[in-house]
Amino acid sequence: MQKVKKIIGNIFQDETLAQEFATNDPFRKTILMSRHELEKTRQKQKSTDGTSIGISLDEQKKIRHGDVIEGDGLHVLVKQLPEMIVTINLSTLAPKFLVTMGHMIGNLHKPISLSEDTVSIPVRSDIEVDLIRTMFRDFVDPSIIVLQEKIFEPNKSLDVHEH
Repeated sequence: MQKVKKIIGNIFQDETLAQEFATNDPFRKTILMSRHELEKTRQKQKSTDGTSIGISLDEQKKIRHGDVIEGDGLHVLVKQLPEMIVTINLSTLAPKFLVTMGHMIGNLHKPISLSEDTVSIPVRSDIEVDLIRTMFRDFVDPSIIVLQEKIFEPNKSLDVHEH
């Protein structure tokens, strides 16, 4: 098993690292991880070519999509797997509905991602999608609630532990 211990950068912030992974190099591996796996500092993974990789990071480190971890002469690119996300367009909602929506989403104890006019929430099942649509049915037009599969990155200051 190959071991990696240190995050050396992120391909989305470091063009040199991004170029490293544009070539076929046996000392460059890629692993695919769920958002929940990214939170673990110690784990075993298999790279896309089947290589066993042991990850052992400092407790304070959190892996992010695009991070490169090194060790044993190896560089490993971490790619986050996409997941189902509900995105709600907030631009047409009245302030009192935004406050109500914030309260309701907070009660779900889920991380969120905010942009200028949307809020995105990860969902694990059709039941959760139905719950969100039911919760907001009295004040949100169903057409502004969109289900899509994509990489979810919560706002850092709004990242919570899910229940």
